[in-house]
Amino acid sequence: MCDDDDDDDVQRTRLMAARQSQLERTISAMSDSLASKQETLDTLRLQVVIYRDDFQAERQDRERAQTQISQLQAQLDRLSQQVHSQRPPASLLLSTASTNSLQARI
Repeated sequence: MCDDDDDDDVQRTRLMAARQSQLERTISAMSDSLASKQETLDTLRLQVVIYRDDFQAERQDRERAQTQISQLQAQLDRLSQQVHSQRPPASLLLSTASTNSLQARI
């Protein structure tokens, strides 16, 4: 009977050793998988930071461009008003042309 108990103990020890070995391999594989996923996650986080920074830079560029467009439009409006205020009215131009025509005939 002792031999049977010893054989059972040996068999249990071998099964436990095999199970422990299997668990260690599973843990190792999971650890490798976790490390790989962590690396992927780090890469994705970095991409998010890059995309966010790029988006913010583009937004600032658009805002600057819009500000410049507004300033140029205001400048164009002012210059157009100056041109129109310095130009004699069309009726005066016609009157001057008629007077010059009459003087040339005399």
